[in-house]
Order: sequence, then C-alpha cells, then structure tokens
Amino acid sequence: MGCKVLAYDLYPSDEAIAMGVEYVDTIEELLPLCHIVTLHCPLNESTTHLMDERRLRVRSIIPLDPVCS
Repeated sequence: MGCKVLAYDLYPSDEAIAMGVEYVDTIEELLPLCHIVTLHCPLNESTTHLMDERRLRVRSIIPLDPVCS
C-alpha cells in the first residue's frame, strides 16, 4: 500500500518529481488535499507561523513536528 505525495516548494526538485511527487502552486491549493502535513524548511522570519491556525483549519490535518534545518 502506498500513498500519494503532494508538495509545495518555490523550487520543485526534478529528483522528487522523478520519484512521483506531485507539486502544486500554492500552500492554499495543497492543504485541502492533505491528511498529513510535514514541513521541511529552515526556521526563519519568512517561515515562522507558516502553518497558522487558519491554514490548519482548512481540513482535519494531522500536524506533525516540523523538520527544521
């Protein structure tokens, strides 16, 4: 059993696309399609509060601990 992997990134990865990842244009487009969301981004001014309450309420999303580098 597999899962569909969707992603939003300013710079989509050709390697991820080759593995079957489907990119969307905006976070707002992504969230209604997701059940589980993980963040893989540096924690800085532009990413602080990236996933706020408004975005989490779009759907019953299971928030997981962010992966910050």
